[in-house]
Amino acid sequence: GLLLTGAPGSAKSTRLRLAASVAEPSGTDALGGAFGRNHGDDEVRALRRAVPLYDNVSAVSGTTSDLLCTIVTGTAREGRLLYSNDDMSTAEIKRPIGMTAVATPAGLRPDALRRLIICEVEPPARMLGDATVQAAFDAVHPGLLAAWCDAVAAVLAWLPYVPPPGGYHGVPAHAHVLAALDAAVARGDLPGWPGGLLDAYAANARQVRQQVASDDVLGSALLALLARRPVAWTGTEAGRMFEFREWKGTAKELLDVLNMSATLADQRAPGWPATPRAMPPLLKQLAGPLSEVGLICKTRSLDGRTRWEFTLGSEKQDGA
Repeated sequence: GLLLTGAPGSAKSTRLRLAASVAEPSGTDALGGAFGRNHGDDEVRALRRAVPLYDNVSAVSGTTSDLLCTIVTGTAREGRLLYSNDDMSTAEIKRPIGMTAVATPAGLRPDALRRLIICEVEPPARMLGDATVQAAFDAVHPGLLAAWCDAVAAVLAWLPYVPPPGGYHGVPAHAHVLAALDAAVARGDLPGWPGGLLDAYAANARQVRQQVASDDVLGSALLALLARRPVAWTGTEAGRMFEFREWKGTAKELLDVLNMSATLADQRAPGWPATPRAMPPLLKQLAGPLSEVGLICKTRSLDGRTRWEFTLGSEKQDGA
């Protein structure tokens, strides 16, 4: 998925619509609004369009975040066949999607964000009318479509010979496609620079995970909690000194500690656990993003109870 963010007037909607128009000509009617208001309508849009677009998304619920995951990864829309009692109609849905938002929509869970490439766009140097922009796009569209077809052909040719890249990537299958494109570039089949696409995707994925850790209401509270803890031990690596802080306890003990310093707005925000039972799945979703900023989460069973162990490492500053 592609998420374009930026201030009002950044031409996010136009950029997204024209990007999708390379493969599927899309007018302004292609920009669907109110994503998540009716999941059935969202599934129909994804089913009937090669690249479903959702405009001006500000916040989503947990179930809508899960819906985004299934649309990208693959799901099926099932229903009773009309005029029958026991026949079922099944339609497979698996689509790349496009979204626009002023900022990353509130409520998107880490598993949904890892399926998105998030790009912040700047306002254009000068504003042009829609008709002028569309005419300019129509003039270059044949060349863009030809380049897109060349890229698809290169992927089909190289994918069987390029192993899936190692390391962490938001969507491994997409990373494999980019590795095939990079191989085609390195061979001279396509213009570009070797390793450029996969490296850019990996960098975007790291940036998204770091953003998730700092922006998530529970993740930021955990980071603040560990930052207040005393230094448990120090260590050196490559000549650099690191400090490590710890916290250990049960989910209930952790929630009690976090609630003591959390504001009422935090406790009512999406992603804040209402009960200790809601804590483990949220922590497991945040484990990857938190590791990007040096906070490692582990669990240990003791006397039939699960204890959470957090370790935050940070480089010691001179004079600290």
